[in-house]
Amino acid sequence: MDSNWVQRNLTPSEKARSICQKYALAGRKRRAANGSAHESTYEIIAREYGLELAIDHCNAVGLTDDVYLRTGTAFLMAKVALEIYRPIRLGEQLRATTMPSQPKRAVYNRLTTFEDEQGQLAALYDSRWVLVDVNSRRILRQPPEGLPIAFDQTVDKELDFGVERLPVSQGRPILAGYSLCDCNRHINNTRYADLVCDAIDPAAMAESRVKRIVLVYHNEVPFGQEFTLAAAQGEGGYWYVQGTQEAKRCLEAAVWLETDRD
Repeated sequence: MDSNWVQRNLTPSEKARSICQKYALAGRKRRAANGSAHESTYEIIAREYGLELAIDHCNAVGLTDDVYLRTGTAFLMAKVALEIYRPIRLGEQLRATTMPSQPKRAVYNRLTTFEDEQGQLAALYDSRWVLVDVNSRRILRQPPEGLPIAFDQTVDKELDFGVERLPVSQGRPILAGYSLCDCNRHINNTRYADLVCDAIDPAAMAESRVKRIVLVYHNEVPFGQEFTLAAAQGEGGYWYVQGTQEAKRCLEAAVWLETDRD
């Protein structure tokens, strides 16, 4: 599984503490910015925890790191969409449920819901994965022998992955450094959401929250190399972010922002 190498060594209890620490840290940052102890929220954690839940589920059904290593395979995320229906508060408990679907033309769908204690949907996370041969980098339409994939259910609900392209100006270079990369020696997909949000005008981010985000991955950025992120503002709180390396797109993102006044 395409997971950050530092996270691989955490126990379940350490993972839980890590999630709580991320919420607490985000809460302190938000309070420092606007002085409110009741508006603390950090929406992107839902996307990161959605991936953690997928990894935990795969481990539970026998798709472990040892199995991937033995079969020379890996699941790579192709695109992800996240909708956040209200601010997620500091210290709030959410129930996360992940639902993998049977593949469609070599693409594996996984839907994850986040519900509050009243059973109301707080966020919805939809992702698309492809199984690849790590040596040939070829997409596998059928899993090899010894790879037990039992994703046979059908999930009807799905999110829109559309991205409206806008002209972008010169962006800023980003190095694929150690802390951004995973064991496959490229930027881990969980890190792009933060990078994308950092590419948006800070003035816009300071007064808004992420309502919806779509990430489409085109090419990996290898460890030690640079790529460029550039953002363009559209209408109605829409932002388009483009990542390029050697004049080729490696990432595209669409972000919708809203304020409490919206």
